[in-house]
Amino acid sequence: NAGSGPQTIGSPAVAKNVIATGASENDRGDFFLYAEGHDAMADFSSRGPAKDGRIKPDVVAPTNVTTSSIAPFEGSSAAAPHATGLLALWEGRTQTFNEPQSDVDWIVGNARDLGPLGAESVYGAGSIQSGTIPPAACGCSASAGENRAGGAILSLLGGLCVLRRRRMRR
Repeated sequence: NAGSGPQTIGSPAVAKNVIATGASENDRGDFFLYAEGHDAMADFSSRGPAKDGRIKPDVVAPTNVTTSSIAPFEGSSAAAPHATGLLALWEGRTQTFNEPQSDVDWIVGNARDLGPLGAESVYGAGSIQSGTIPPAACGCSASAGENRAGGAILSLLGGLCVLRRRRMRR
């Protein structure tokens, strides 16, 4: 969270095989900070590129979300769990555990482009989206579809689905 200047992104976000998640606003009507709208990049969120020229962040996810104990919960500390939860849901449903490049390809490939066309060093590939996730094999009911802040609910349901299935195997 080093600010909006170029190349403000640093370690650990620039490490190899790390999915760096920037913080973007969401469509939560009661807490609008940016006139640019719900896809605006949060002013505190670091920008790329990495010093070696790689595009960072890889994707962006919502900040200023509400949890059961914190309202608003903001920063990349709120955005990163969105991406992590969405990846846990995808891995659980596709059984692609321990395949980091597969994770990167999926989350970047399903991102909704923001800013200039194509991946770039402010929004990365864009805002995380659930895209097409295969039906749950564990009997849980969580549907995938286009989402913004709603992705948190989908991610949490998917994470619970993965945990339930893992417990059933024991």
